[in-house]
Amino acid sequence: MASLFERYTDQVLELIDRYRDRVDYLVVRLEESEGTDILLRGGKVETLSEGLSLGGQVRACHRGGWGFASFNQLHNIADQIEAAIAAAHLVGDDETCLAAIDPVQATCHFPLTGSDPRQIPLLRKKTSAAVTPRFCKG
Repeated sequence: MASLFERYTDQVLELIDRYRDRVDYLVVRLEESEGTDILLRGGKVETLSEGLSLGGQVRACHRGGWGFASFNQLHNIADQIEAAIAAAHLVGDDETCLAAIDPVQATCHFPLTGSDPRQIPLLRKKTSAAVTPRFCKG
């Protein structure tokens, strides 16, 4: 079964194919990130959560005018592409001058240095935050 990120990557490719003739340039970038939030109040852990975020950006150029949209809800990527295209159409009144290059599709993973925080259990993070005074200082 494909991951959520892979499923939306396929959807983005289909949408780019659908909208490519409406603009001179169109790029959609998807981002996936993981995070842990620790909220301390009075030196005690009040909130502790882990999450996965998926979102991205759209850039479109039409007749020299650029449009941009960002999103953190993946179900409406098509709406965001249309918004970026509409903005580019609104301001574009000249010529788009871009270097001729082949389309690029890439997946980048940023390497971590040191220990991987994703491998530290949430309970251990909670314990560390509760006993480490440096987290409590503003």
